[in-house]
Amino acid sequence: MRREVQRYIDEHESDIIQFLQSMIRARSVNLTLSSGFWLGTEAYAAELIIPELKAIGFEVKVFELEEGRPNIVARLRGKVGKPRLLINSHLDTVPVDNIDLPKWRFNPFSGELAEGSIWGRGACDHKSMGASIIWAAKALRELGIELEGDLVVVQDSDEEAGGFKGFNYLAEKHREEIEADFAIYAVNTQVTNENMENFPSFSSYNIWVRTMATKTFKIRIWEDPPHPENLINPKAAGRLSELCMRFIHWIWKLAEEMASRHDPLLGHDILTLDGVEFHRKKAWSTTPGSCEITVTCRYSPEHIDPSEEISRVLDEFKAIENVKAEIELVSYRPGMSMPTDSEVVEAIKRAAVEVRGVEPKTTGTPVGISWGFTNLVNTLGIPTACFGYGCVDRHHSINERISVEDLKDTTKVFALVYMDLLKAYDRP
Repeated sequence: MRREVQRYIDEHESDIIQFLQSMIRARSVNLTLSSGFWLGTEAYAAELIIPELKAIGFEVKVFELEEGRPNIVARLRGKVGKPRLLINSHLDTVPVDNIDLPKWRFNPFSGELAEGSIWGRGACDHKSMGASIIWAAKALRELGIELEGDLVVVQDSDEEAGGFKGFNYLAEKHREEIEADFAIYAVNTQVTNENMENFPSFSSYNIWVRTMATKTFKIRIWEDPPHPENLINPKAAGRLSELCMRFIHWIWKLAEEMASRHDPLLGHDILTLDGVEFHRKKAWSTTPGSCEITVTCRYSPEHIDPSEEISRVLDEFKAIENVKAEIELVSYRPGMSMPTDSEVVEAIKRAAVEVRGVEPKTTGTPVGISWGFTNLVNTLGIPTACFGYGCVDRHHSINERISVEDLKDTTKVFALVYMDLLKAYDRP
């Protein structure tokens, strides 16, 4: 059976390519991130995907928090209904900036097939994964292979802007529809050869079971404003600049402390300075009233949360410098830490060995994945793995593309994993 499935996928290579090309041409740029000529909505992609899912035999439900931004939950029911495998990829893409357009080799929404790859926005992130998920299920149905357990496919909106109208919404309002016994986040888990040195925990092929948590903070520092009769005060302006630079030095010490913490699957924790802004107390004043510093902490979920450390550093700085300050958590992306030897990890390993003859390395990634998906699997404790052939460092990039081989082999792995975890048998 398993060889038949791989053979079927090889024989339908051109059909899978054409389906991905159609998905790329269905512009689904996230509304929150862009406007203008290149804009589409997730509904364009959903209109293509839903008929395909129904034709395979999925029961399809669509949930919308915002009109025109669908979240697809499709269930292929098995004979028994247990176990349940959830597999997720998203419908939306990041924009194509007009300034970058001349740098693209092909129209970014053409889905051009050239040099053994399919090119275009979403080719990697995330439409190739959606195509593989769907065609893996189609291969089983066309060959008369039944499953005992349920396959639950989620294609959500708004992932690129935080998922608040996508998977977060599903997890909060429709959790019963997406609960599962295993989960796969379908994502390219390789990096290009020239970028390997920046991902020391990676091998040629990888399964991710751990992801970094990310917190971004805004820190505002100010002193009592000068006397209204002395708003033009160069000394006061210089004082705030000095305070800002001193605090950055304190933050740098914390960054060094965080970098000393090492996770064998993720590498070192990271603190970055994202921006510094000075704000005038009054629009017509020449003296800045406050300084705003933005920092981001990326850290292993196995390590301590840096929030208290940031607050401690700020409190010590305030006391020594006799200034006023406040801190705001701007955004939080939870990390994920799953077992390295779960059934879903082992199923992916077995399938990958069958397809490419190489067992992927079980590791972690500093690259963030869907907030809502991570929250769901963390809350419910669902054994989870992230996998897909193709290069994650091509996400959001100019000349985004995926090779035909990566597309086809990801489809094969997903099909074999469905068979393994959901207990396949021949239809009588």
